[in-house]
Amino acid sequence: MNRLVSRFLLLSFLIALIASCGLHYTPPETPESFLNRRHNACEAYMNKNLGDSIIYSSIAFGETVVIKPASYRSLDSLYLLKYSNEKKGVVDKELDEIIEHQRMVVQNDTNKVIYKEFHVFSIKEGDSLRIVQSEFKLDQSAFVRDFKILESVLIPKKHNERYKQYLFNESFIYPGIIATEEEERFYNFYKTPLAELSPLDKDNLINHTLNLMEIGYKKKTVRVQDLLQNQARFTLFKEYKAIYEEVFSEIFSKNTIDEVGKETLDSYWFTYTLKDNDNPTKKTEYYFLFDAYLRLKTVTKL
Repeated sequence: MNRLVSRFLLLSFLIALIASCGLHYTPPETPESFLNRRHNACEAYMNKNLGDSIIYSSIAFGETVVIKPASYRSLDSLYLLKYSNEKKGVVDKELDEIIEHQRMVVQNDTNKVIYKEFHVFSIKEGDSLRIVQSEFKLDQSAFVRDFKILESVLIPKKHNERYKQYLFNESFIYPGIIATEEEERFYNFYKTPLAELSPLDKDNLINHTLNLMEIGYKKKTVRVQDLLQNQARFTLFKEYKAIYEEVFSEIFSKNTIDEVGKETLDSYWFTYTLKDNDNPTKKTEYYFLFDAYLRLKTVTKL
């Protein structure tokens, strides 16, 4: 019994001694935790460098791209070979020696692994928001090594949520679900020409697209006919509500043919007639012309 008591007292003393030395177990950082630390570092970098006078808001992060030096990639290849051998029951001592040598090469390599993070954020500019797509490069300690802006667009603040849907190809007719095939075709049609446009023209087309998305959300449709008719109503009355006395003509399209014979949609046109409540025989007719992207080109009272 005395011996058991002595062992217990000795164990208690050792535990107290270890605790007094401040020794404790630190679990390894999980990939998710490291990812969050890199994202936090990017946001902290923006807040620090933009200052208090500029209102910055984080929107989203894209998928991480890991850039490994050649020595790291060689080590990865060797480990893949070792893993393949182990599945076959093959033991290769020479390979183990090569791996050990390559591990030393990696430890002495001055080039380190770089993590490339794509970050979307907004900056308030008056009544508008500057939406910025950016790229960060961070090292293994989550320190920002490089930052650059990839592109940006200026949008009204009211379209903030619409732009998020636009950016990630989400449904805008029924928010919260994935885009329908019809909405996917809509996104593809309006995003395809952006790469060939100047920054100003790109901003204009994106903002026009956001306006169409707003109509689509309110009317639960992206049919060309509905988008055109509702734009006509808004042009004249600043609202999308249908008017009992209105009459739309058929919507006509015009195509152009280039020098090699390729046919391309050029424009849409139609007439919009309003009847007078007090005098049914009196009518007011308008001619509307829109381009291929449903942007109003001209409206004429006939």
